[in-house]
Amino acid sequence: MTTALFAFAFVFALSFAAGLVHVVVKDRKRRVMRARMAVLALPLGMTPASLPDKPARALPRGILARLLAGLRHQIDAANLPLSPARALLGVGGVTVLVAILVQRVAGVGPLVAVLTGGCLAVGAGCIALRQWTARRRLALLAPLPEALDTLSRGLRAGRGLPDAFGFLASGTKGPLGQEFARVGAEVGHGASAAEALSRMARRLSLPEVDFLSCAVSIQSETGGNLAATLENLARAIRERRKIEAKGRALSAEMRASALILAALPVGVGGMLATLNPAYMAILVDDSRGRFLLGYAALSVLGGVAMMKRMGRLDD
Repeated sequence: MTTALFAFAFVFALSFAAGLVHVVVKDRKRRVMRARMAVLALPLGMTPASLPDKPARALPRGILARLLAGLRHQIDAANLPLSPARALLGVGGVTVLVAILVQRVAGVGPLVAVLTGGCLAVGAGCIALRQWTARRRLALLAPLPEALDTLSRGLRAGRGLPDAFGFLASGTKGPLGQEFARVGAEVGHGASAAEALSRMARRLSLPEVDFLSCAVSIQSETGGNLAATLENLARAIRERRKIEAKGRALSAEMRASALILAALPVGVGGMLATLNPAYMAILVDDSRGRFLLGYAALSVLGGVAMMKRMGRLDD
C-alpha cells in the first residue's frame, strides 16, 4: 500500500508539473504575440526603444499569483460570471465530494482519495473552461468577416468611425455585437477608437481582433485607406477559416482513433465485469489492483491528450 501511495503521488506530481509547464509556455507565447502586435502598432519610424518611459506596472509575483492571473484571464476570455476565488472554491467543493465518493466506493485512504478528487476536479474544470472559451471564440469569429465588411462599407459611405461602430453594433447579434457596442460606448465617452479596440483585443485575446486593433491604431497615427485595410483583413480571416477547416478534415482520422482507443479499454473492462465479475474483482478489492486501475486511467487520458495535441493546428 505504501509503494502504491508513493507511486500515485509521483504520477500526480508529474501531471501537475506538466500542466504548470503548459501554462507557462502558453503565457510566454501570448506575451510574444502581444509584443509583436505592439511593435506593429507603433508609428512609422519609431522603435520600442524610442518611446517615452512609462511607469512600471506591478506584475504578479510568485507562482500562485501568476496562476491566479492566468485563471482570471481564462475566465474573462470565456465570459463567465465568476471570479478566480469562486472558481477555486467550486473546485475545492468538487474535490471534497469526489474524495468522499472515492473513499466510500473504492475503500482507499484519505490522501489517495483527496489526490484523486483533486485531479478529477481540476481536470474537469480545465476541460470545461477550454470548451466555453472555444465556444465563445467560435461565436466571435463566425460573424467577424461580415462585420468588417459592414464597417468598411460604412466608412466608404462617409460615416465616421464612431458612427460606423454604433451602426455595426446594432446590426450584429451575439457576443461580437456586444463587444462592438461596448467599443462604441467607450468611444462615445471620449476614448479614441484605437484605445477602445486595444482594450477589446486584450479582453478577447484573438489574433484577428489584434490585427483589427493594429490596423485602426496605425490608421489613426499615419492615415491611409482604412476601408481597404478592413476588406483585406476580412478576406484574410476567411482564408484562414478555410485552412483551419481543411486541417480539421485532415486530422479527423487521428481524432477518431483517439476516441476509439479511449473507449476500447472502458468497453472491454465493462464487458468483462459483466460476463465474469470475479475475474475483475481483484482490481477493486486489492490495493495493487486499484493502483493499476488508476494508473491505466491516467495513461489512457495522457495518450488521448497527446493525440489530440498532435492533431491540432497551432494557433
